[in-house]
Amino acid sequence: MDTILDQFEHLITTVQLQTQDRKPYLSISGPCPRTDNHSSALNELNERLISLTEKLECRYVQNMTSFKYADGNIDESLYYDNVHLSRKGTNRLVERLSGIPGLCKSQQPTTEMRHYVQPQHRRKNFHSRQYHQNRLGQSSYPRQHTRHTPSPRNVNTALNRASSHGDCDNVAHPTLYRQNSYIDRGCYFCGEQNHTTKRCRYDKPIECRQCGLKGHKEKFCHFR
Repeated sequence: MDTILDQFEHLITTVQLQTQDRKPYLSISGPCPRTDNHSSALNELNERLISLTEKLECRYVQNMTSFKYADGNIDESLYYDNVHLSRKGTNRLVERLSGIPGLCKSQQPTTEMRHYVQPQHRRKNFHSRQYHQNRLGQSSYPRQHTRHTPSPRNVNTALNRASSHGDCDNVAHPTLYRQNSYIDRGCYFCGEQNHTTKRCRYDKPIECRQCGLKGHKEKFCHFR
């Protein structure tokens, strides 16, 4: 384990020394949980990597609870054999890594930016089936992590689509997020779900005070 940590530290410091002019935020992805004989050692490695990334001012992508339920049991649907990730588990890991903010920094990172905060455990319903929950407390498609500012073309497409179907403000939006629908994602300027971009009181996408990205309020930020 000491060898692994030494290799991580050497790699991180080497990159930091060679990119001093740009000073990028480095992100280190932690291990995924497993249930074999190496489980306890993996938990220890995870804790020591957290300490190392704090010391070297890096982000740490915490994956240990992303693959577990709230009761601590591993979601077996994400694994082939409780060690190797299945296709579904690989997609889960890609979603975690895709949510990391931009690389370059212009000031010292805050605690929130150094650590990519772990999302809540996935929960089970009364029939032991899983469902996803986003930061709004609604069931949603799991790939919706951060809200990006759309291009003017996309905004116009959304507004035209809303106009062609009448006033959408009083229509209940479905809880399931459809990947190709702009209207179901709510307002592009503030992230609220109770109105469309056309009727938003803001005239442009607002900037989140938590992560610095535009298009959502702080209360909707995935990095809270």
